[in-house]
Amino acid sequence: MQVHTLNLAAALAAAGMGVDLWIRNGSFELTDVLPPEVRIVDFDPKNRLMRKLMMLYQLVMARISITAMLAPLLPRSRRLMRERHYDALIGIEKLGMIWAGLLAPESDIPFVYYSLELYDETHPAFQNQPGFALLRSAEKRFHRKARATIVQDAQRGEHVLRANGVTNELIFLPVSVPGLPIRTRSNWLREKFVIPADVPVVLYAGVIDEERRCLDVARVAAAYKDRIAFVFHGYGDEPTLAKMRAESGGAAILSTELVPAAQLPEVVASADVGLAIYRTDYPNDRLTAFSSEKVALYCKAGVPFIAFDTDSYRALMNEIDCGRLVKQPQEIPEAVAAIMADHERLRENAFTAFERYYRFETNFGKALARLRACILSSV
Repeated sequence: MQVHTLNLAAALAAAGMGVDLWIRNGSFELTDVLPPEVRIVDFDPKNRLMRKLMMLYQLVMARISITAMLAPLLPRSRRLMRERHYDALIGIEKLGMIWAGLLAPESDIPFVYYSLELYDETHPAFQNQPGFALLRSAEKRFHRKARATIVQDAQRGEHVLRANGVTNELIFLPVSVPGLPIRTRSNWLREKFVIPADVPVVLYAGVIDEERRCLDVARVAAAYKDRIAFVFHGYGDEPTLAKMRAESGGAAILSTELVPAAQLPEVVASADVGLAIYRTDYPNDRLTAFSSEKVALYCKAGVPFIAFDTDSYRALMNEIDCGRLVKQPQEIPEAVAAIMADHERLRENAFTAFERYYRFETNFGKALARLRACILSSV
């Protein structure tokens, strides 16, 4: 489950709303990361055998009928609807929205689609996936009945509405992080990897894989060994990491010992420049200026960053000059030099970007006002 969902649930509860978080196929203990005011309802069977049978049923039915796949969840869902008297439902991603769309009309309450990923026919990973056409058909059908759509920004909102043939209200909630900006610089990366003070530290934070062009950046690192420290902090599978070691001649610094979430801002604050490199050939990865947690973390720590020159990042940089845009990974060293030559100004601009676009409290306040006006006024 994405942290953005947990932040939203916690913030709604803090705003005085009763919040139940329904989950299925949960992979970790949520009571450790959510306040007690959020009531967690786990729909997974407690019995291990029953869980496996449920997963098998879902895999089979996903290729036959999406609504039938969700059918085992409905009896308990309906009991909860009667007991808890919900005023509205928020369906997270496709299946959550369809689940909400099956239940909300029965209680005559509105529901909202919270779209985090643009997984549609434009995404190569899903173009030939069995059952995906069924899922998309159900998504479009139920999305038309939703009262509103929560999405990160206008460009992603326009895409999801156009892709689904929907014209409902958009509520913007950029991917963002809570708390005050981190103005104190850290030496975490320099100390851990013994990086000289005169060598710029360029940080890539997140999943380390070839899809995110990490191997291409590792090749660039090979040509700038001892002049730029390229650090990759995150998780990557061993074949990818081995390729990066080989292609970079050991110049790519692979920081795969993950730190607790509370310590991650300290790691980010020890970088001079951030990397927000995504594929550009389909919307989910191209339109990431306001849907990338790494960008939010960079700006929170005042770290200017480098991204590919796409319409999404141009929209951000045209408003606040907080980094540099490149066409290809080979241009990254030149962009690093440009940032280092103007670092203090760009650092302050990154803080400005955080306050304007990436601070969760600010973004949630705006979204909550829209949510109340769009949905809760009908209660």
